[in-house]
This record gives sequence, structure tokens and C-alpha cells, in this order.
Amino acid sequence: INYKNFFKMINDLTVIIVAYKSYEVIRKNINNLIHYNIIIYDNSNDNNLQSFLEKYPNIKYINSKKNIGFAKANNLAVNYVKTEYIFLVNPDTSFKEQDVRILLETFSRYENVGLVVPSIYNSFDERVDNVNYDYIKRKNYFKFFSKKNKNLNIYNYSSGDICCENVSCSAFMFKTNYFKSIGGFDENFFMFFEDNDICKKIILSNKTIIENPNSKIYHLGNSSGNYSFYDKSVIIFSHKLSEYIFLNKYIGKKKLILI
Repeated sequence: INYKNFFKMINDLTVIIVAYKSYEVIRKNINNLIHYNIIIYDNSNDNNLQSFLEKYPNIKYINSKKNIGFAKANNLAVNYVKTEYIFLVNPDTSFKEQDVRILLETFSRYENVGLVVPSIYNSFDERVDNVNYDYIKRKNYFKFFSKKNKNLNIYNYSSGDICCENVSCSAFMFKTNYFKSIGGFDENFFMFFEDNDICKKIILSNKTIIENPNSKIYHLGNSSGNYSFYDKSVIIFSHKLSEYIFLNKYIGKKKLILI
């Protein structure tokens, strides 16, 4: 490893985390974050999290007075970025410096890269589906409209880099200027499907999405504290509403009505 180049790349990177009731998981994972430029956009107005982060000079904490959603919070956080690269990660992810380095180096190995992502593992050290096929192709009810998708192999766990149509947004790495050039996330998505949508935008802008399995990041699936009944209701409603917004954006009205 060329550590001089590595630390230069790390200094050219800002990690962005959108938090919502994420104090406990960020506190537990803080050792993963001390080596990076960090921006945490807190949608839950958590005074405990704000107080905890005050002793970390590498972390910029932004307190939102209300929950503005995942997409808009990321877009606002990117406005504060001064580095060449951004790494958008969920609060409940865990990663090592070597995994970040591998993702950064991926940009230099390929032309026309829009997005680079790692392989995703759960807390049991099992590799999980990073949903590398387009959402519309994966949904069973869309197979009615396309014979060629009826025998679609949903996911391949590649041993080498793979070019994807779609990836899950637990860990996304972009060049900052490119992210801004495509307008970032569509803020019509409060939560869910913003990852599907931005992958569509990347493909339509003639860029590629690369999953590098040599970069291994854990998605622990515990980003928040105890959700209230209201929180759970918002999650369910947001998922269905976001699905509708996404389908309405990319498929014909007749198909949408049938679905």
C-alpha cells in the first residue's frame, strides 16, 4: 500500500451520514469514523448526539429541526463538501480504511464511472444481495410485460468487479461534482426508492455503476433506537408512496394502472 497516496485520497473524501434516532449506533461505531472528514445530518434533532459529537473535530454536525427525509438531507449535506469524493453511508454501517481505499482506487481503474459501491455483509458475516438488477425487472408483476425477464437470475455474487443496473444505498461513493451534476437524489422521495431512482439517472447519463466485492462493508441493520408507532406508520406509508412515485416516473400510465 502506498500510504502517502492513501492518506491523500482519504483527505479528498467526505463521509456523509443521515441520522434519525441514531445516537446509540453512531456512539458504538465512532471508532470507524475518526479517520475521515465526516458530515452528520441529523433528522431527529437529537441533543444527546449533538453533545456526544462535539469532542470530535473531524465531524461536522448539522441539526435539522424536523425530519426532511433521506434524499433531501443528503443533498443539503453535500453542499458543505469541499472534497473530490463523497461516501454516503447509513449510520448502521461498519467499514475499515482498506475498504474505503479499494473503492477510491476503483475510480482510477475504469473510465466513465458514476458510482462505486462495496459488497454488503450482514452482522453474521454473510454476503447479502446488493440488488444489482433494475427494480422494474426484478418485480414479479412486471414479468407479465416482458417475456425476456421471466427467467431472470436475480443476483450473482461476483468474485470480481461487476457493472450493475441498480444497487442498494447503504454505501454509495461518488465524485462530488458528478453527484451535483445529476442533481443528487430526487427530493420527491422522502425515504425509499431514492437509490433506485439515482441509479436510473446514472445509467441515463451514460455512466456506469461498479460493485467492487473486494471492498467489504457491514450493514448491521440497526440504525435507530426504538421506533414509535408513528415512526413505523411513516415507514410503511413512505415505502408505498415512494414506490408509486418511482413507477409513475419510469413506466407508462397504462402499466401503472394495471399494477
